[in-house]
Amino acid sequence: MTVGFDNMTFNQAMRMYLPFREGVGAITHDWAKETREVDLINAPTWTNLASGLPVMALDGVNQYLECSAANTVDLDYTSEDYSIVGWVNWTDTGNSEIIIARYEVDETPPVTFGTGWETYFYNNAGTFWLTQRHHHWGGAVDRSGAGSSGWTPGTPWL
Repeated sequence: MTVGFDNMTFNQAMRMYLPFREGVGAITHDWAKETREVDLINAPTWTNLASGLPVMALDGVNQYLECSAANTVDLDYTSEDYSIVGWVNWTDTGNSEIIIARYEVDETPPVTFGTGWETYFYNNAGTFWLTQRHHHWGGAVDRSGAGSSGWTPGTPWL
């Protein structure tokens, strides 16, 4: 019996899976059932781990991944349980660093917000937080968030 990636129950429910196997170029491929191409904006740096597996470094300023062809219904994590998994190594503690979001947040004055969700790191007077918020906009009727403190910058986290 052969059990392929798509035949495993856990993988069938996956909405997006980005293993970054390309190691070069300006796109990476989604291996989940919806299979989207994800554009790498402003040339993030590809490098390799000691094992030879490719990884991507983003500058925390203007480099990001964009999945413009994504069906936002697939990625609307506001109405059911979900998990987000990935290795993150936060090194620039001078800024809030959005890890993943359903929309782009512009934090430069004048600050503009929308509805959606975001997961991000931030530094609150030397205490480092990882936070998840839904409906970021302060005037939203249904707004929720959760966070955890004690994250150590410069340490890879899963």
